[in-house]
Amino acid sequence: MSELYTTTYVPASESPTGSLQRRIRLKFHNSPIADFGIVKGWADVKSQDKFAYYSIKDGTFFKGQDPTEEHYWMYFTTASGEDFILDCGMFAFNFCMMVEVEPHYTRHHLPPMMSKYAPAYFRDREHKHNAPKIQYEKERFSVLRDPRLIEAVRRSGRSFECYAVTRICAFMERVAGRKCTDVEKDLVMNWIPDSCGVIRGNLQRQEHLNFPAEPKLGIQTDPGEMDDKMPPDEDEAWLKYMRKWNRKQRKGEIDHVQLAEAFRAWGLKSREEKLGLVKGKNKKTSSKA
Repeated sequence: MSELYTTTYVPASESPTGSLQRRIRLKFHNSPIADFGIVKGWADVKSQDKFAYYSIKDGTFFKGQDPTEEHYWMYFTTASGEDFILDCGMFAFNFCMMVEVEPHYTRHHLPPMMSKYAPAYFRDREHKHNAPKIQYEKERFSVLRDPRLIEAVRRSGRSFECYAVTRICAFMERVAGRKCTDVEKDLVMNWIPDSCGVIRGNLQRQEHLNFPAEPKLGIQTDPGEMDDKMPPDEDEAWLKYMRKWNRKQRKGEIDHVQLAEAFRAWGLKSREEKLGLVKGKNKKTSSKA
């Protein structure tokens, strides 16, 4: 918001062409972004995908983060009313969706790239229809339309004054629903100027114009995880089976527990049973036609 939404134009002194330009704004396909912010909710993560820690000092175990109690992600809403999310915090819970970042990697204020992929789950209309729902929203907090944040970044420039720091930290506490520690506040106020500098350099040099229109997505797998990869016909049957149960969940006919049971039941079926489910459905559809 600080770099894209605080002015209506790019001054000639910062323009690559040396002339005044209209300020760049976010958009998704052909629709401008009307709002973005942070969602507070929970994620459906099973016990085997959560971390637990062992203390050698006193011989005790303790839990790590539990996304079933508290989880955060970003939301974006277009001017046409479409809503989608970006979740970068699920990799630690064995949800290993990745995006290739090398084509988007800018040169400004960034260290050498350690990996060409970064954790990210982008849930748009296609994913909403074809993938099971795992994020459940409780409350959302607009960043773009929060008047206190707007005041905080209005004259931010390359640093943030004391009143701006106070408002940014107050926003953090509203989202978290608790007082933030001094360490949390220091980390955020160290990260923000660096991030603003990266975006500023990107816009000034128009590097975003060289980004691919569609980023490459992938899933990081464990060693040997794909050794038992399904044959194409069984893979297609699984996709159709999954879509059917996803539709049921979206319509409210089943909950997330019943959806998990349906997926688990698929793994217990024989190959003949799996293919028979799809063939039986196609045969029934043909007879109706």
